[in-house]
Amino acid sequence: MEKVKLTVNGLKSDIESGLTRKELSNKYGISSSQIAKAINKAGLKGKRATMDKFELVDDSNVEEQD
Repeated sequence: MEKVKLTVNGLKSDIESGLTRKELSNKYGISSSQIAKAINKAGLKGKRATMDKFELVDDSNVEEQD
Protein backbone atom coordinates (compact mmCIF):
# COMPACT_ATOMS: atom_id res chain seq x y z
CA MET A 1 0.00 0.00 0.00
CA GLU A 2 1.33 3.40 -0.97
CA LYS A 3 1.54 6.08 1.72
CA VAL A 4 -0.58 9.19 1.40
CA LYS A 5 1.47 12.39 1.46
CA LEU A 6 -0.04 15.16 3.58
CA THR A 7 1.30 18.64 4.17
CA VAL A 8 0.90 20.67 7.35
CA ASN A 9 -0.29 23.70 5.38
CA GLY A 10 -2.70 21.53 3.40
CA LEU A 11 -4.24 20.04 6.53
CA LYS A 12 -4.42 23.44 8.20
CA SER A 13 -6.08 24.95 5.15
CA ASP A 14 -8.60 22.10 4.92
CA ILE A 15 -9.51 22.46 8.59
CA GLU A 16 -9.84 26.24 8.29
CA SER A 17 -12.03 25.70 5.21
CA GLY A 18 -14.44 23.77 7.38
CA LEU A 19 -13.66 20.16 6.50
CA THR A 20 -14.46 17.70 9.28
CA ARG A 21 -12.31 14.70 10.19
CA LYS A 22 -14.72 12.46 8.26
CA GLU A 23 -14.54 14.70 5.18
CA LEU A 24 -10.73 14.75 5.40
CA SER A 25 -10.78 10.97 5.62
CA ASN A 26 -12.82 10.75 2.42
CA LYS A 27 -10.69 13.37 0.66
CA TYR A 28 -7.39 11.64 1.36
CA GLY A 29 -8.65 8.06 1.29
CA ILE A 30 -7.41 7.12 4.75
CA SER A 31 -9.22 6.30 7.99
CA SER A 32 -10.40 8.91 10.47
CA SER A 33 -7.94 7.57 13.04
CA GLN A 34 -5.07 8.13 10.60
CA ILE A 35 -6.31 11.67 9.97
CA ALA A 36 -6.38 12.24 13.74
CA LYS A 37 -2.78 10.97 14.03
CA ALA A 38 -1.67 13.22 11.16
CA ILE A 39 -3.34 16.26 12.73
CA ASN A 40 -1.69 15.48 16.06
CA LYS A 41 1.76 15.02 14.47
CA ALA A 42 1.32 18.26 12.50
CA GLY A 43 0.77 20.16 15.73
CA LEU A 44 -2.80 20.97 14.83
CA LYS A 45 -4.35 19.02 17.70
CA GLY A 46 -7.44 20.75 19.01
CA LYS A 47 -8.15 22.50 15.71
CA ARG A 48 -11.72 21.95 14.60
CA ALA A 49 -13.63 22.94 11.54
CA THR A 50 -15.72 26.00 12.18
CA MET A 51 -18.04 27.39 9.61
CA ASP A 52 -20.05 30.46 10.51
CA LYS A 53 -23.31 30.77 8.66
CA PHE A 54 -23.07 34.53 8.73
CA GLU A 55 -20.68 37.32 7.82
CA LEU A 56 -20.41 40.19 10.26
CA VAL A 57 -19.93 43.55 8.55
CA ASP A 58 -18.57 46.37 10.70
CA ASP A 59 -20.58 49.45 9.76
CA SER A 60 -19.75 51.48 12.85
CA ASN A 61 -17.31 53.72 10.94
CA VAL A 62 -19.59 54.41 7.99
CA GLU A 63 -20.67 58.05 7.79
CA GLU A 64 -24.30 58.73 7.10
CA GLN A 65 -24.95 60.48 3.81
CA ASP A 66 -27.72 63.04 3.42
